[in-house]
Amino acid sequence: MSEARATSVEARASGKVVLFGEYAVLEGGEALVYASSRQVVARLLTPLEAGASDQRRYELSAPGIGRGSWEGSLPTSWGTLERINTPHGVTQGAPFTFAWATLRALQAPSGHYHVDSEALGVWERGAGGVSAWRKLGLGSSAASVSALVALCAQLNDQALGPAERFRLTQLIHHQVQGAIGSGVDAVASAYGGLLRYRWHPGSPPSLPPCQPGWERIEVRASEAPIGTAELCPITHPLPSLAWVWMGRSASTTELVSQVRSLRASQPRVYTERLRSISHASSSAFQALCYGPSDERQRAFCDATEEGGRAIRALSEASGAPIWTPEHSALKALLSPLGASVKPTGAGGGDLALACAPTLEAHQRLLDTCAEAGWELIEL
Repeated sequence: MSEARATSVEARASGKVVLFGEYAVLEGGEALVYASSRQVVARLLTPLEAGASDQRRYELSAPGIGRGSWEGSLPTSWGTLERINTPHGVTQGAPFTFAWATLRALQAPSGHYHVDSEALGVWERGAGGVSAWRKLGLGSSAASVSALVALCAQLNDQALGPAERFRLTQLIHHQVQGAIGSGVDAVASAYGGLLRYRWHPGSPPSLPPCQPGWERIEVRASEAPIGTAELCPITHPLPSLAWVWMGRSASTTELVSQVRSLRASQPRVYTERLRSISHASSSAFQALCYGPSDERQRAFCDATEEGGRAIRALSEASGAPIWTPEHSALKALLSPLGASVKPTGAGGGDLALACAPTLEAHQRLLDTCAEAGWELIEL
C-alpha cells in the first residue's frame, strides 16, 4: 500500500442515542435507538515499517488522550492485551483500549492510526479558564471500534456490509468491556438511522421466526456464542425533539451494576420495572406510526412521559442515580408547557430527551431551556 493512498483513507461511525428501552434491552426487551449525526472518525495517518512478517507496529493518537505505541506479534486468539507503551500521563481509557484490541484482532497494517471522538462530547470551561471534554453518552467506545472496523476493511479492500460490521464491532466490544453490553450502540454505528433492536445474550433457547422486516444476527467468538441480535429499521420520522445536556457524564458500567443488584435482591420488582420500561418503548414506536404530524408529536410526548416515569421508578427501586436532581429540575421547568422529560441511555447525566406536545410548544421549550441556561445539543 502506498503512503499516498493510506493517508487518504478514513472511516466514520455514528454515536447512538437509546431513546427507549434502556436497561430492558439487557434482558431481551426491545429498544428504540437512533444513530446521531455526531460521528467518530478513524484514519490511517502514516504507514509504518514492522520487523518480521508476523510482527505489527502500531501508533495510536486521540484528541484529549494523547499518543501511544505497541509493537509485537499478533494474537492468535482473543485474550488480554500485552502491556502497551504510552507516554507519561496518558491513560489506557476509551477509545485507546478498544482501539488497540480492534487493530490487533483485525490484523491491521502497521501504521499510525488516529481516532477522533471529540464530536461525541462537549467542551466545558472550568476553573481558571481550563476547558475539559465531557462525554455525551453517545457510545464513543463502540463507535470508535466500528469506525476502525470499517477502516480496516477498506485497507484490506474488503466489502463490509452493516451486518458484518455490527458482528465484528459487537464481538470486539464484548471481549474488551465484558458481557454487560447489549450491542445497542454497535448496531446504531453499523446501520445508522432509527432502529428497533433486541439482544438475546449467550445461547438463547430456540427463537421464533423473525417477523417481516426484522433481521437476525448471531455473534460468536470461536465456538462460543456471545448472543443473538434482532433489528428492524424504522422509516417513520422522529417528531420534533430537544436534546438537553445534564451537565455531567455518567458511567454506564456503574449504573448497570447497581441496577442488576436489584435483580438479585428483589427479582419481582426488577421485572416489574423493566416491564414498564418496555411498555413505554412500545408506546413510542406506536406513536411514530401515527399519520398526521400533530398526532405523532402528541403521542410521542405521552410516550416520553411514560418512559420518564418508568425509568424514575427503576432509579428509586435500585438506588442507582439514573434519574438525577437535574432531571427533576428540567422536568419542573418544562411541565407548564405540557412537555415531558426522560433520560436517554443509562441516564445518570449525559443527555436528556425533552418532547413537547405541539410544534408551537416545542419552540417555547427551546426558548425556555435557553433562557434558563440549559445547553441544547444538536444531534
